[in-house]
Amino acid sequence: MEKEKRKTRKKHLTPLIVLLLILLLVFAVLWFLKNRDAGIGEEEEAARTACERFLEAYQKTDAETVTELLAGTSFASGPVEMEGYPEIVGSRLQYTVKTPEAEEDGRCVVPVEITSLDFPALAEDEAFLSQVSGENLLEALEGYMEAGDAPETRYEVSVQMVQEDGAWKVWMDDSFSNALLGGYGDFYAQMTEEMEGEQE
Repeated sequence: MEKEKRKTRKKHLTPLIVLLLILLLVFAVLWFLKNRDAGIGEEEEAARTACERFLEAYQKTDAETVTELLAGTSFASGPVEMEGYPEIVGSRLQYTVKTPEAEEDGRCVVPVEITSLDFPALAEDEAFLSQVSGENLLEALEGYMEAGDAPETRYEVSVQMVQEDGAWKVWMDDSFSNALLGGYGDFYAQMTEEMEGEQE
C-alpha cells in the first residue's frame, strides 16, 4: 500500500518538476536577452543608435538624414545623391545591427548583417541580360527585384563609427558601400581586373 502511494506521488510530482524546469529555462532566456547588452557603455549605445538611424534612412531613401549621419560630408555640397540605383537596391535591403565594440582610437565598430542584392550573380543571369538589352537597365532591375527574381546574398560588415562635431557618424568604407549597393563594388572590381588582364 505504501509503495502504491509513493508511485502515485511520483506520478503527480514528475509533471510539476518538468513544468518548473521549463519555467526556469524561460526565465533564464529572458534574463539573458535583457542583460546581454548590459556591458555596453553609453557611447557604444549612442554609436549603435546612429548606425541604426543611418541604415533606416538609407532604406527609406532619406538623403538628408543619410548626409547628416555620414562622416566627412556637409550640406554645403547638397545631400548625398540617392536616386536611381541606390534607391532601387537600398529600399529593399534588410539589416540586423549587433552589439558594438569600442576601439582604442576612439572609434566604435558596429557589426551589421545586411541582406541585399547580389549584383555579380545578377550580371551573369542570361534572362536578366537579355531583358536589359531591350530596355533601360534600372527599369529592368526594378522589375526583377519587384518580382523577387533578383538573387540576394548576406553581407557581414563592420561599420566604423567616428565622432564628428560631437556626434557619432558613419565612416563609409568599401566594404559597407559594397553591401549597401548590393555587391556593385565587387562587380566593378572584378570587371576592372578582367579589363586590365585583357590589356596586358
